[in-house]
Amino acid sequence: MKVATKRPRGPERGAFPTTAAYFAALPDGWESFPSCLARAALLGTLRSRGALDALDTLPPPLQPLVGRLATDEDWLPEVVHVGALLAVRDARFSDSRRADDDFLAWMAQLNRDLLAGPMIADALGAAGPTGLVPRFPELWQIFHRGTPATLVDCSPEHARFAVAHPRQLFPALAIETHRRTLAMAFAKAGAVAPHVAARTDVAGDEATTMFEATWR
Repeated sequence: MKVATKRPRGPERGAFPTTAAYFAALPDGWESFPSCLARAALLGTLRSRGALDALDTLPPPLQPLVGRLATDEDWLPEVVHVGALLAVRDARFSDSRRADDDFLAWMAQLNRDLLAGPMIADALGAAGPTGLVPRFPELWQIFHRGTPATLVDCSPEHARFAVAHPRQLFPALAIETHRRTLAMAFAKAGAVAPHVAARTDVAGDEATTMFEATWR
């Protein structure tokens, strides 16, 4: 007979409402989707700026994982990465009347710094917008595993990319962060007036998020 295991406790909804809602939607808590990973560098910038200092009230494994990241080359569960970002939103911006907008603007600056870092700055600068298009799946895989990205189609001023992922993995705030970061990547690669739209289609437990980019 299979022994039922107790589901790990999630964040307190009062202190971390967005994070708690995300946790509640995950099928196995912070152990959900173990094949989906994120590079620790995505949280390293947060730690270096002290953005993780307010997260010491989070339950395991969020607090230990985000508090003791080894190097930017390490990998951590994508759900932990997303959960930490949502926890920063709750801890730093929940008192704002425009909490989501303020969080996204703050994240945009962090991602702008990430794009200027040594991992991808040279690639973006040398590629140009049309050169960036076929390289997007490769650049995505620098920071994400288990959520494959593919180029669907492209033309000289248009491209569509698909990212496959479990349905509950990326909430709307995470999708919007990815959308804005892709638009910044096109701008950094020299695209004029880049615009990126995102749409997520769900089929059962799986989802595909389509990013459609246009530029001049």
